[in-house]
Amino acid sequence: MDQFADKAAEWDKNPVRAAMIERFVGEIIDSVQLDKTSNILDFGCGTGVIGLHLLPKVARTTFVDSSPAMMSVLSEKIAAGNLQNTQSVVGNIDQYEAENCEDLVVSLMAMHHVEDINATLASFHKLLKTGGQVFIGDSVAEDGSFHHPEVVPHNGFDTKWLSDQFMEAGFKVENVKIFHTMVRKISTGEERPYPLFALLARKN
Repeated sequence: MDQFADKAAEWDKNPVRAAMIERFVGEIIDSVQLDKTSNILDFGCGTGVIGLHLLPKVARTTFVDSSPAMMSVLSEKIAAGNLQNTQSVVGNIDQYEAENCEDLVVSLMAMHHVEDINATLASFHKLLKTGGQVFIGDSVAEDGSFHHPEVVPHNGFDTKWLSDQFMEAGFKVENVKIFHTMVRKISTGEERPYPLFALLARKN
């Protein structure tokens, strides 16, 4: 079942999401050296906004998402722009069978949807070149109100715990910081702030 099937068409029109993405892309550009030899992977890419922002700066972007509806919107964008230096994987990260080919993995607000964090980090490690980096953004641990009444595997993350998982997976965590606060209307109608962190790690 594609839980984003009824959301994909309107996904890019949310101004709160757009502001978050703009801040996150800015953090990537400020934190990571990218050039025309860089290969990047956008994990949990949704409609591909982050990877498409970075595409003019790099050699190739691979988009990975488990939602066919989101990937359909992305495919339309790629076709409309006649973009050649992209590839797409509809499904889980472990279905992308390449190794040691990526310079950077980016992911925004996707990791809290991942059941098995350790398996996903192992996939990142396999895909990255030695010295390659992961740059993720997600919510600091919260009370479950962010998605309520929907249930997700992780209600944000304790960044110390997540950093430890990265280190156990063979990464050196280089930086963790709060980069943005998203104000979101929750199921009660109340608007509530949710701090978002960015974590940068490098494959040992």
